[in-house]
Amino acid sequence: MEDSKPTRIALLQLDEVEPDLQPRFGNLAKMMKSMLDRTALCGFVVDVFNLPAGEEPVNLSEYDGFLLTGSRSSVFEELPWIQRLLTLIRAIHDLRIKTVGICFGHQAIAQALNGQVVRHPEGWGVGVHQYEVSPTFRYGTRIDKESVSLPCCHQDQVVALPTNARKTLSNQFCENAGFVIDDHVFAIQAHPEFSVQYLECILRRIEHRVGERTESALSSLQCATDNSLIADYIARFFLGTHRSEINEAI
Repeated sequence: MEDSKPTRIALLQLDEVEPDLQPRFGNLAKMMKSMLDRTALCGFVVDVFNLPAGEEPVNLSEYDGFLLTGSRSSVFEELPWIQRLLTLIRAIHDLRIKTVGICFGHQAIAQALNGQVVRHPEGWGVGVHQYEVSPTFRYGTRIDKESVSLPCCHQDQVVALPTNARKTLSNQFCENAGFVIDDHVFAIQAHPEFSVQYLECILRRIEHRVGERTESALSSLQCATDNSLIADYIARFFLGTHRSEINEAI
């Protein structure tokens, strides 16, 4: 009996880990691959495309899924690679290929598909934040908790969901912290690929910009995170095994 075909993912890398932090934490592609491989599920074949450097996939249909990383850029910046990314997202969406966006990737999906992203007037969301899980998402998938705690680091956020999107995660600071579109898009503002140690390094570098929220953000890093739960969901989402048995029986 032949082995099943491996799941092939195009990783759209939209930034990079600072060079001096890579010996300790690895580069961004390694972080994302480690997130996918954190579960005991089958391995993924991952092809990396650095869009800011001019790389992008030629044949979208060759891939079972697309994974969009975070970035220090803003989706409303008039940068050529961002415009190419938004066009690429629309093409992937039209083909209904499974797509996962994290932080900037989450915002880019919203921006590309008639949502709205703005710079938050209250400043930074950074640290380990708790997000309420919407009941329909909780009972329709394997996310069986009323809330999840995840690392985050962002100034921008989605203020209007894209067409046909359903909210999955929210809190007081970030109303649209996660959404799905049908069964082929999952987007999340938080960073399930970040360790709290890596987030602390980032926070130390930007604390002059974060200001008075730095102390509470550093304190929040003592909280346990649900990174593994969300990583498992993302892997299962690409594999098509993310729905709960209750939902499958309906």
